[in-house]
Amino acid sequence: VPLFQRLVSDEVQEIKYYTRIIESQSRRLIQLERVHEDLEVRLEAQSNQRIELERVLEDREQVWTKKVHEIWKEKEKWKNLVTTERLKNSKLMDQVIRKDQTIHRMLQQKYDDEGV
Repeated sequence: VPLFQRLVSDEVQEIKYYTRIIESQSRRLIQLERVHEDLEVRLEAQSNQRIELERVLEDREQVWTKKVHEIWKEKEKWKNLVTTERLKNSKLMDQVIRKDQTIHRMLQQKYDDEGV
């Protein structure tokens, strides 16, 4: 086989080899682009889901903060009412004791007067 033909044949083989490499890399690139697009879509969906979850969490946190504040206000109201009622009870007990003492003195005076 003449030298020129061998050189051309070698070059053709080399070109075919590099063509297969390029085709293989092109297929791999297409596959990687698909994976990239898929991952990008997933990432965007997860990001949107996370944003929505954060919004829901903030909404719930505001609701619970409001409820806690309302319960705290109600607790303070009842605490004040209990204090007021205790004060009233104390005053009423003082009145009852004074009335009891007055009645006791009146009865004692009545029996002391009868005994004389």
